[in-house]
Amino acid sequence: MNPRFKQIINVLSAYARGNFTSSLKISGRYDELDAIAESINMVGQELKSVTISRNYFNNIFHSVSDMIFVLDKSGKIIDTNRKVYDQLGYQRTFLLNKPFDALFEPRKNAPSKAILRSLKQRLGKILKDYSFKTVTGALLPVRISASYLMDDNEKKTGILLIAEDRTSEIQNETRVIRAIIDTQEEERHRLAQDLHDSLGQELIGVKFVISSVSENCRNSSEKRLLKQSDDALDQIISDMRTICFNLLPKALEDSGLLTAVKELCLQTERTKKITFKIKADASFPELPKPVAIDLYRVIQEFVTNAIRHGQSSNINMCFKNQNDQISICLEDNGSGFPSARVAKGMGLQNIESRIKSHKGELMLDSSHGKGTRFQIMLPVAN
Repeated sequence: MNPRFKQIINVLSAYARGNFTSSLKISGRYDELDAIAESINMVGQELKSVTISRNYFNNIFHSVSDMIFVLDKSGKIIDTNRKVYDQLGYQRTFLLNKPFDALFEPRKNAPSKAILRSLKQRLGKILKDYSFKTVTGALLPVRISASYLMDDNEKKTGILLIAEDRTSEIQNETRVIRAIIDTQEEERHRLAQDLHDSLGQELIGVKFVISSVSENCRNSSEKRLLKQSDDALDQIISDMRTICFNLLPKALEDSGLLTAVKELCLQTERTKKITFKIKADASFPELPKPVAIDLYRVIQEFVTNAIRHGQSSNINMCFKNQNDQISICLEDNGSGFPSARVAKGMGLQNIESRIKSHKGELMLDSSHGKGTRFQIMLPVAN
């Protein structure tokens, strides 16, 4: 075989193996074989350039700190970076060609449809918060940004998703929320103590003086005024005690959540036209003080809203102990409210903040004319 043919075959074999460093020498004659050799060298240079670019891209793709998914137009995963496997624990072969929705809890709505719909409506990037399901079943909170992938002709070829781990962000938010809530509770405690120990005692002292003067008074009109003043003081003292109870139920500190809730219901029934029904598992646990206070505030807010806004006449409460978590269900028969208004109330935001600060979950169901239902799920230590 002609040595030059052999050289050409060897270089082509090297290219087939992915080695693009070899090249062919061009003779001084520049005959047909030289023209072929020059063409092969040009192909080798082009392949080398493409390979370097591809390797450079892959290094960047796999070194990015966020999870990256490439989906086809139907929502199937066709590529991911290494961070996906590091954080979620799945094997690459498991994820490829799987629907993107396989990364979410089955009971959740399909996120890929919502992402596709949002991309079509906005014709650009979108940003939404979700939670991935890891290989162990744990939930990883993420913020997903999505955009279309385009070819050279501006034709949509797929979807690029970037998922940022929100664990640290949520932990920081929780710390801030907890600090705010704890400060509020400390201020409530201080105010309740001040009202009871200072203003309360002063009012009782004034009442004692009025009662003493009234007993020795002989003028009927003055006696009547003193009696009215005494009655007014009784009402003021009663209102002050109600305020103190709402600020800091003594039963909550002394006897726990269930006793405090029962006292709240009894007191509310005495002053409002409403009936309560309470069911509680005998095994319902004694909760840590911060958890009990937050749940009490949630229940207190629910009762207030049911009376003030829902014109409810009945409220049902159910307290269950389910091994590693507790469940509290609150239901009223009031007017309810449209779902569009759910996220707008500051009261609901406060409720969600208290529950989330203990890694709990709130499920809300309400519609106009059909009442409101809260389902609270909260993990507890065994």
